[in-house]
Amino acid sequence: MTTTDLDERTALSDRAVALLRTAVPGLWAALVTTLLRIISPHLPGDVGTALAALLRSELVVTFVVVLVLALWYWLWRRVEQLVPDGLVRLALGSARTPGYTQPVELGQTPDGAHVVTTLTSGEAALIVDVREVEALAPIRPEDAPDPDDDVDEVVID
Repeated sequence: MTTTDLDERTALSDRAVALLRTAVPGLWAALVTTLLRIISPHLPGDVGTALAALLRSELVVTFVVVLVLALWYWLWRRVEQLVPDGLVRLALGSARTPGYTQPVELGQTPDGAHVVTTLTSGEAALIVDVREVEALAPIRPEDAPDPDDDVDEVVID
């Protein structure tokens, strides 16, 4: 067994890395917000009193958690190349970013969308009906394909 084999077997999947890099900053944001709630009454002057009163609202606490999460992630994404991997793992859950590539299948674009090059007359008529109903692209009746037409495929540019 080579070191490469061992690395591939023990490496986290992209899905696990994505989960960690979502959950761990969320935990940090909750911890920072909780610490802010704890220390706010002890801050000097009216700032501490006002902050403590503000953080009694669950809605405000939720907003603060989201704000701290956004700031936490933004900050660490800026400095992660400058600090040791262990510190990045502690702050973000993983020192690597997940890869979101999927194998491209025949008839798909690299982003996974299906490529449609031809439509049957029934499929084309359905698109016409949907467009007319949604008023996205009015189609003149003479341009619409006849659903009873014997044509097997209609090519739409």
